Amino acid sequence: MAARKRATANPVESKPASTKEVTEDVIKTDNDMSFQEKIEYIDQEIRKLHVFCVNSGYSSSQIERFVDPFTQSIKSVNRERWTRRAIRLAIFVVVAAALFYIDPVYKLMCVVGKKSAISVLPVWDWTKIYHSSCLVDNPLYTGGQLTSEDCEMCESLTGIERVSSLEKEDILDLYLKRDHPVIVEDGTRGWLTPDEYSIAKIAEAYQLSSVLREHSSCGFSSNLRQQYKEHRKLLNKAAKGEVSNYFAHWENCFPDAAKAFRYLYKRPYFLPPTVEIGINNHVFIASNYTGKVPKRIDMSQSMLVLAQVKGTMQVTVRPRDPCNTVCESMTETLKEGEIFVATDLLWSLEYIPYAKDESISIGLGGSFD
Repeated sequence: MAARKRATANPVESKPASTKEVTEDVIKTDNDMSFQEKIEYIDQEIRKLHVFCVNSGYSSSQIERFVDPFTQSIKSVNRERWTRRAIRLAIFVVVAAALFYIDPVYKLMCVVGKKSAISVLPVWDWTKIYHSSCLVDNPLYTGGQLTSEDCEMCESLTGIERVSSLEKEDILDLYLKRDHPVIVEDGTRGWLTPDEYSIAKIAEAYQLSSVLREHSSCGFSSNLRQQYKEHRKLLNKAAKGEVSNYFAHWENCFPDAAKAFRYLYKRPYFLPPTVEIGINNHVFIASNYTGKVPKRIDMSQSMLVLAQVKGTMQVTVRPRDPCNTVCESMTETLKEGEIFVATDLLWSLEYIPYAKDESISIGLGGSFD
């Protein structure tokens, strides 16, 4: 009895820890835990709570409503984060657009962009993508591939036909749709006369026009390309008479430059509206050149329009495989004022620039329905 009284008379020994003591223990335990341990601890507690709710018979929708007050703060933080990102992006777009309309900044961006594009050409030829109608080839697409049945269109051809006063309907029905190359003898009707064309005048155009002067070219090829890496240097030397016995070919691949060069030619009179001429244009020049090796012409479009505005040029069409065993290669001399038209599906195109004085040709790509 006395022992029982003594046990009850000492309440301190059985009294639970105070709130202060528990808080201190939790803080001490919290301080002793690392950040990763805290995350794992919280995750375990949440999982235990979820299991408790499931075992208590609560549905998933009820559990989601229970935790909604906790998730609202997280959603709010995420919304604020994405709002800040959207505001920053909008500010960047507005500033970039404003700078784009400032002429000095725009020119600087163009120069940097063009130099970067040209510098990667030796590693990656992006011009093929520039001219391509599709960025990714469809492996299931079979159209546009030459078959042995297509060779029937050229097996009886023995030469390139010459015509004049060609009707717009005839160029489509008799030649383009049948893949028959043709030379239109009065093709440059309404253009400048041959006397108004010269290499010196072309050089002057590239000097006086700010657009032609600023834009570089693509696909520059010449027997002097080791000395002159691009067309403008060669033209400057040629205009001064400091070079001779040369040929050169380049493409005005930048739309502004191609548009500025158009004053030297017009749309051929015999092309109907259904024939679309490409934006870019090609320039072929030669002076006192007696070459014998054919040069390839690649317009990267379904048809070629080659206008001989001064001097002469020898053009050759060669049937592509598998028609090269059935059809014949054909060669003709293109004279002043004549335009050569051929399709790209059936034929590969070559030329030999030869001229006792000067030869100037303008090449245009196109497509037709």
